[in-house]
Amino acid sequence: RDFRAISQAAPFVLYDLVPRECFEAFLALSSLVPLVWQPCIVNIDEHLVVLQAAIDHFLNCTAHWTPRWFNKPKFHILRHLPDHIRRFGPAILFAMEGFESYNAVIRDHSIHSNRQVPSRDIACGMARCHRIRHFLSGGRFRAREPVTTELPYSNDECNWLAPGPGIKFLLSSCVHDKTCPRPLEKTTAALRVPHALHHVEHCLYQTCQSVVASNGEICQLGDFVLAQEPCAASCTLPLIGCLHEILQICHSPAQSQNQASWLLLEIFRVTGLSDTYHLPRIQASGWVLLPATGLICCINVQHNCAGHRCTGSSAVFIYEEREKTMKTAQRIEHIFPSDLILNTAQMHNAIHVQQFHTEVQQMERDWAIHTGAAAELNAQKIKQQKTSRLNPAPTRQSSMNSSMNPSTTVPTRFINVFHRTGKPI
Repeated sequence: RDFRAISQAAPFVLYDLVPRECFEAFLALSSLVPLVWQPCIVNIDEHLVVLQAAIDHFLNCTAHWTPRWFNKPKFHILRHLPDHIRRFGPAILFAMEGFESYNAVIRDHSIHSNRQVPSRDIACGMARCHRIRHFLSGGRFRAREPVTTELPYSNDECNWLAPGPGIKFLLSSCVHDKTCPRPLEKTTAALRVPHALHHVEHCLYQTCQSVVASNGEICQLGDFVLAQEPCAASCTLPLIGCLHEILQICHSPAQSQNQASWLLLEIFRVTGLSDTYHLPRIQASGWVLLPATGLICCINVQHNCAGHRCTGSSAVFIYEEREKTMKTAQRIEHIFPSDLILNTAQMHNAIHVQQFHTEVQQMERDWAIHTGAAAELNAQKIKQQKTSRLNPAPTRQSSMNSSMNPSTTVPTRFINVFHRTGKPI
C-alpha cells in the first residue's frame, strides 16, 4: 500500500528533495507502475511493446543514478515480466497482497463476537454480508410458500426477500444539494452554454452535489473527470473536464430513478509535455454540456508547482472537533493556478488515463551505465578520503602487532563472503 501511494505521488513531491538522477528514476518508476497494474489488457501486443519500453527506460534511469540497485533480484525479474504477462495474463491477477485484504473482514467478525464459537460467528457474519450484497445488487430470494401479491413488512431479517425503496435510494447515482428546483436560466449551464438545452427550456432543474460514473465511482463538483461525447467514435480520445454543475430534470424518468440528466464540464486539452515531470500539461479550452451517461471516471490533476516554484507561504487555522483553534499549518500557495498537469501515473482507472500517456525519449544504456558507475566510484573515493582524515595512519608498533596475528588482518568483506559461501578464503 505504501509503495502504491509513493509511486503515484513521487513526481509531485520529490522534484526539489532529491538529486536529478534519483528523480528521473522515480519518474520512470511512476510511469511503469500503471502499466503493470492493469486488470484488463485490450491489445496484448501493443501493451507489451509499451511495457517493454517503460521497463528499459526505468532500468536505464536506475543505472544512470547508481548501480547499487542491481544487486536486487527484482530488477532481473522485470526483464521477464513481458513474457510472463503474455503467457499468464495481467500481473495484478497474481498479486499476493490482494488476498490479504480479506483478513480484515474475517478479523472484524472474530472480534465482534462472544468468542465462544469463533468459527460459527465468522460464518454467520460472512453469510449476512453475502445476503446484503445480493440484495443491493438487485437480487431476490424466492419464498418457500406460494407467492402472494403483497408480502407484509417484517423486522425479522430472515423474512427479507428484496430491498425496499428507501434502501435503493441510498444507492442512487446522484445526491441532491440543499437548493430548490429552479428554471434553466438560473443555472450555470445557461450562462456557459446558452442554447444547449433549448428543447427543455420550460422544465425545472434540480442541482446535485455528486454523481456516479459508469465505472461506479462517485464524482463530486470540482473533480476532474473523463467523459465521452454521445456521437464520438470508439477510437476518439475521451474529453478531459472539470465537473462544475450536475443537473437533474424534474418530473423526468431520470428523477424517478434518482439519476442525473446533464453535466456541465469545463474542457481541457493537452498542450504539451512538462519538462520537469514528463507528464502531459493541460489547459482550459471551453465549456460543454454532456449527458450524465457519458461520464467515464475521475482522474488526478496536479498543479505545475515545479515550474512556478510554489512554496508554503500562506497559513490556515486548524480545526479540532469542528472548532477553530489558534494552531496554524502551512498551505501551498499556487502561482498561476491554471497551469495543470495530468497525472498519468495514477493506478486507479489507468486503463482510461493511459490513453494520454506520452513516451519519453529513451536514454542510451551504455552512457547511463558508464555515468552511473563513474559517479559511484567518485562517491566511494570521497568517502574514503573523509574516512582517512578522521582515522589517522596506525603507528609502527600497531602494524607489527597486526603482522604477528594474521587473523585480525582479514577484511570484513572477506569474512562475510566466507560465512555466506562456506568456502575458505
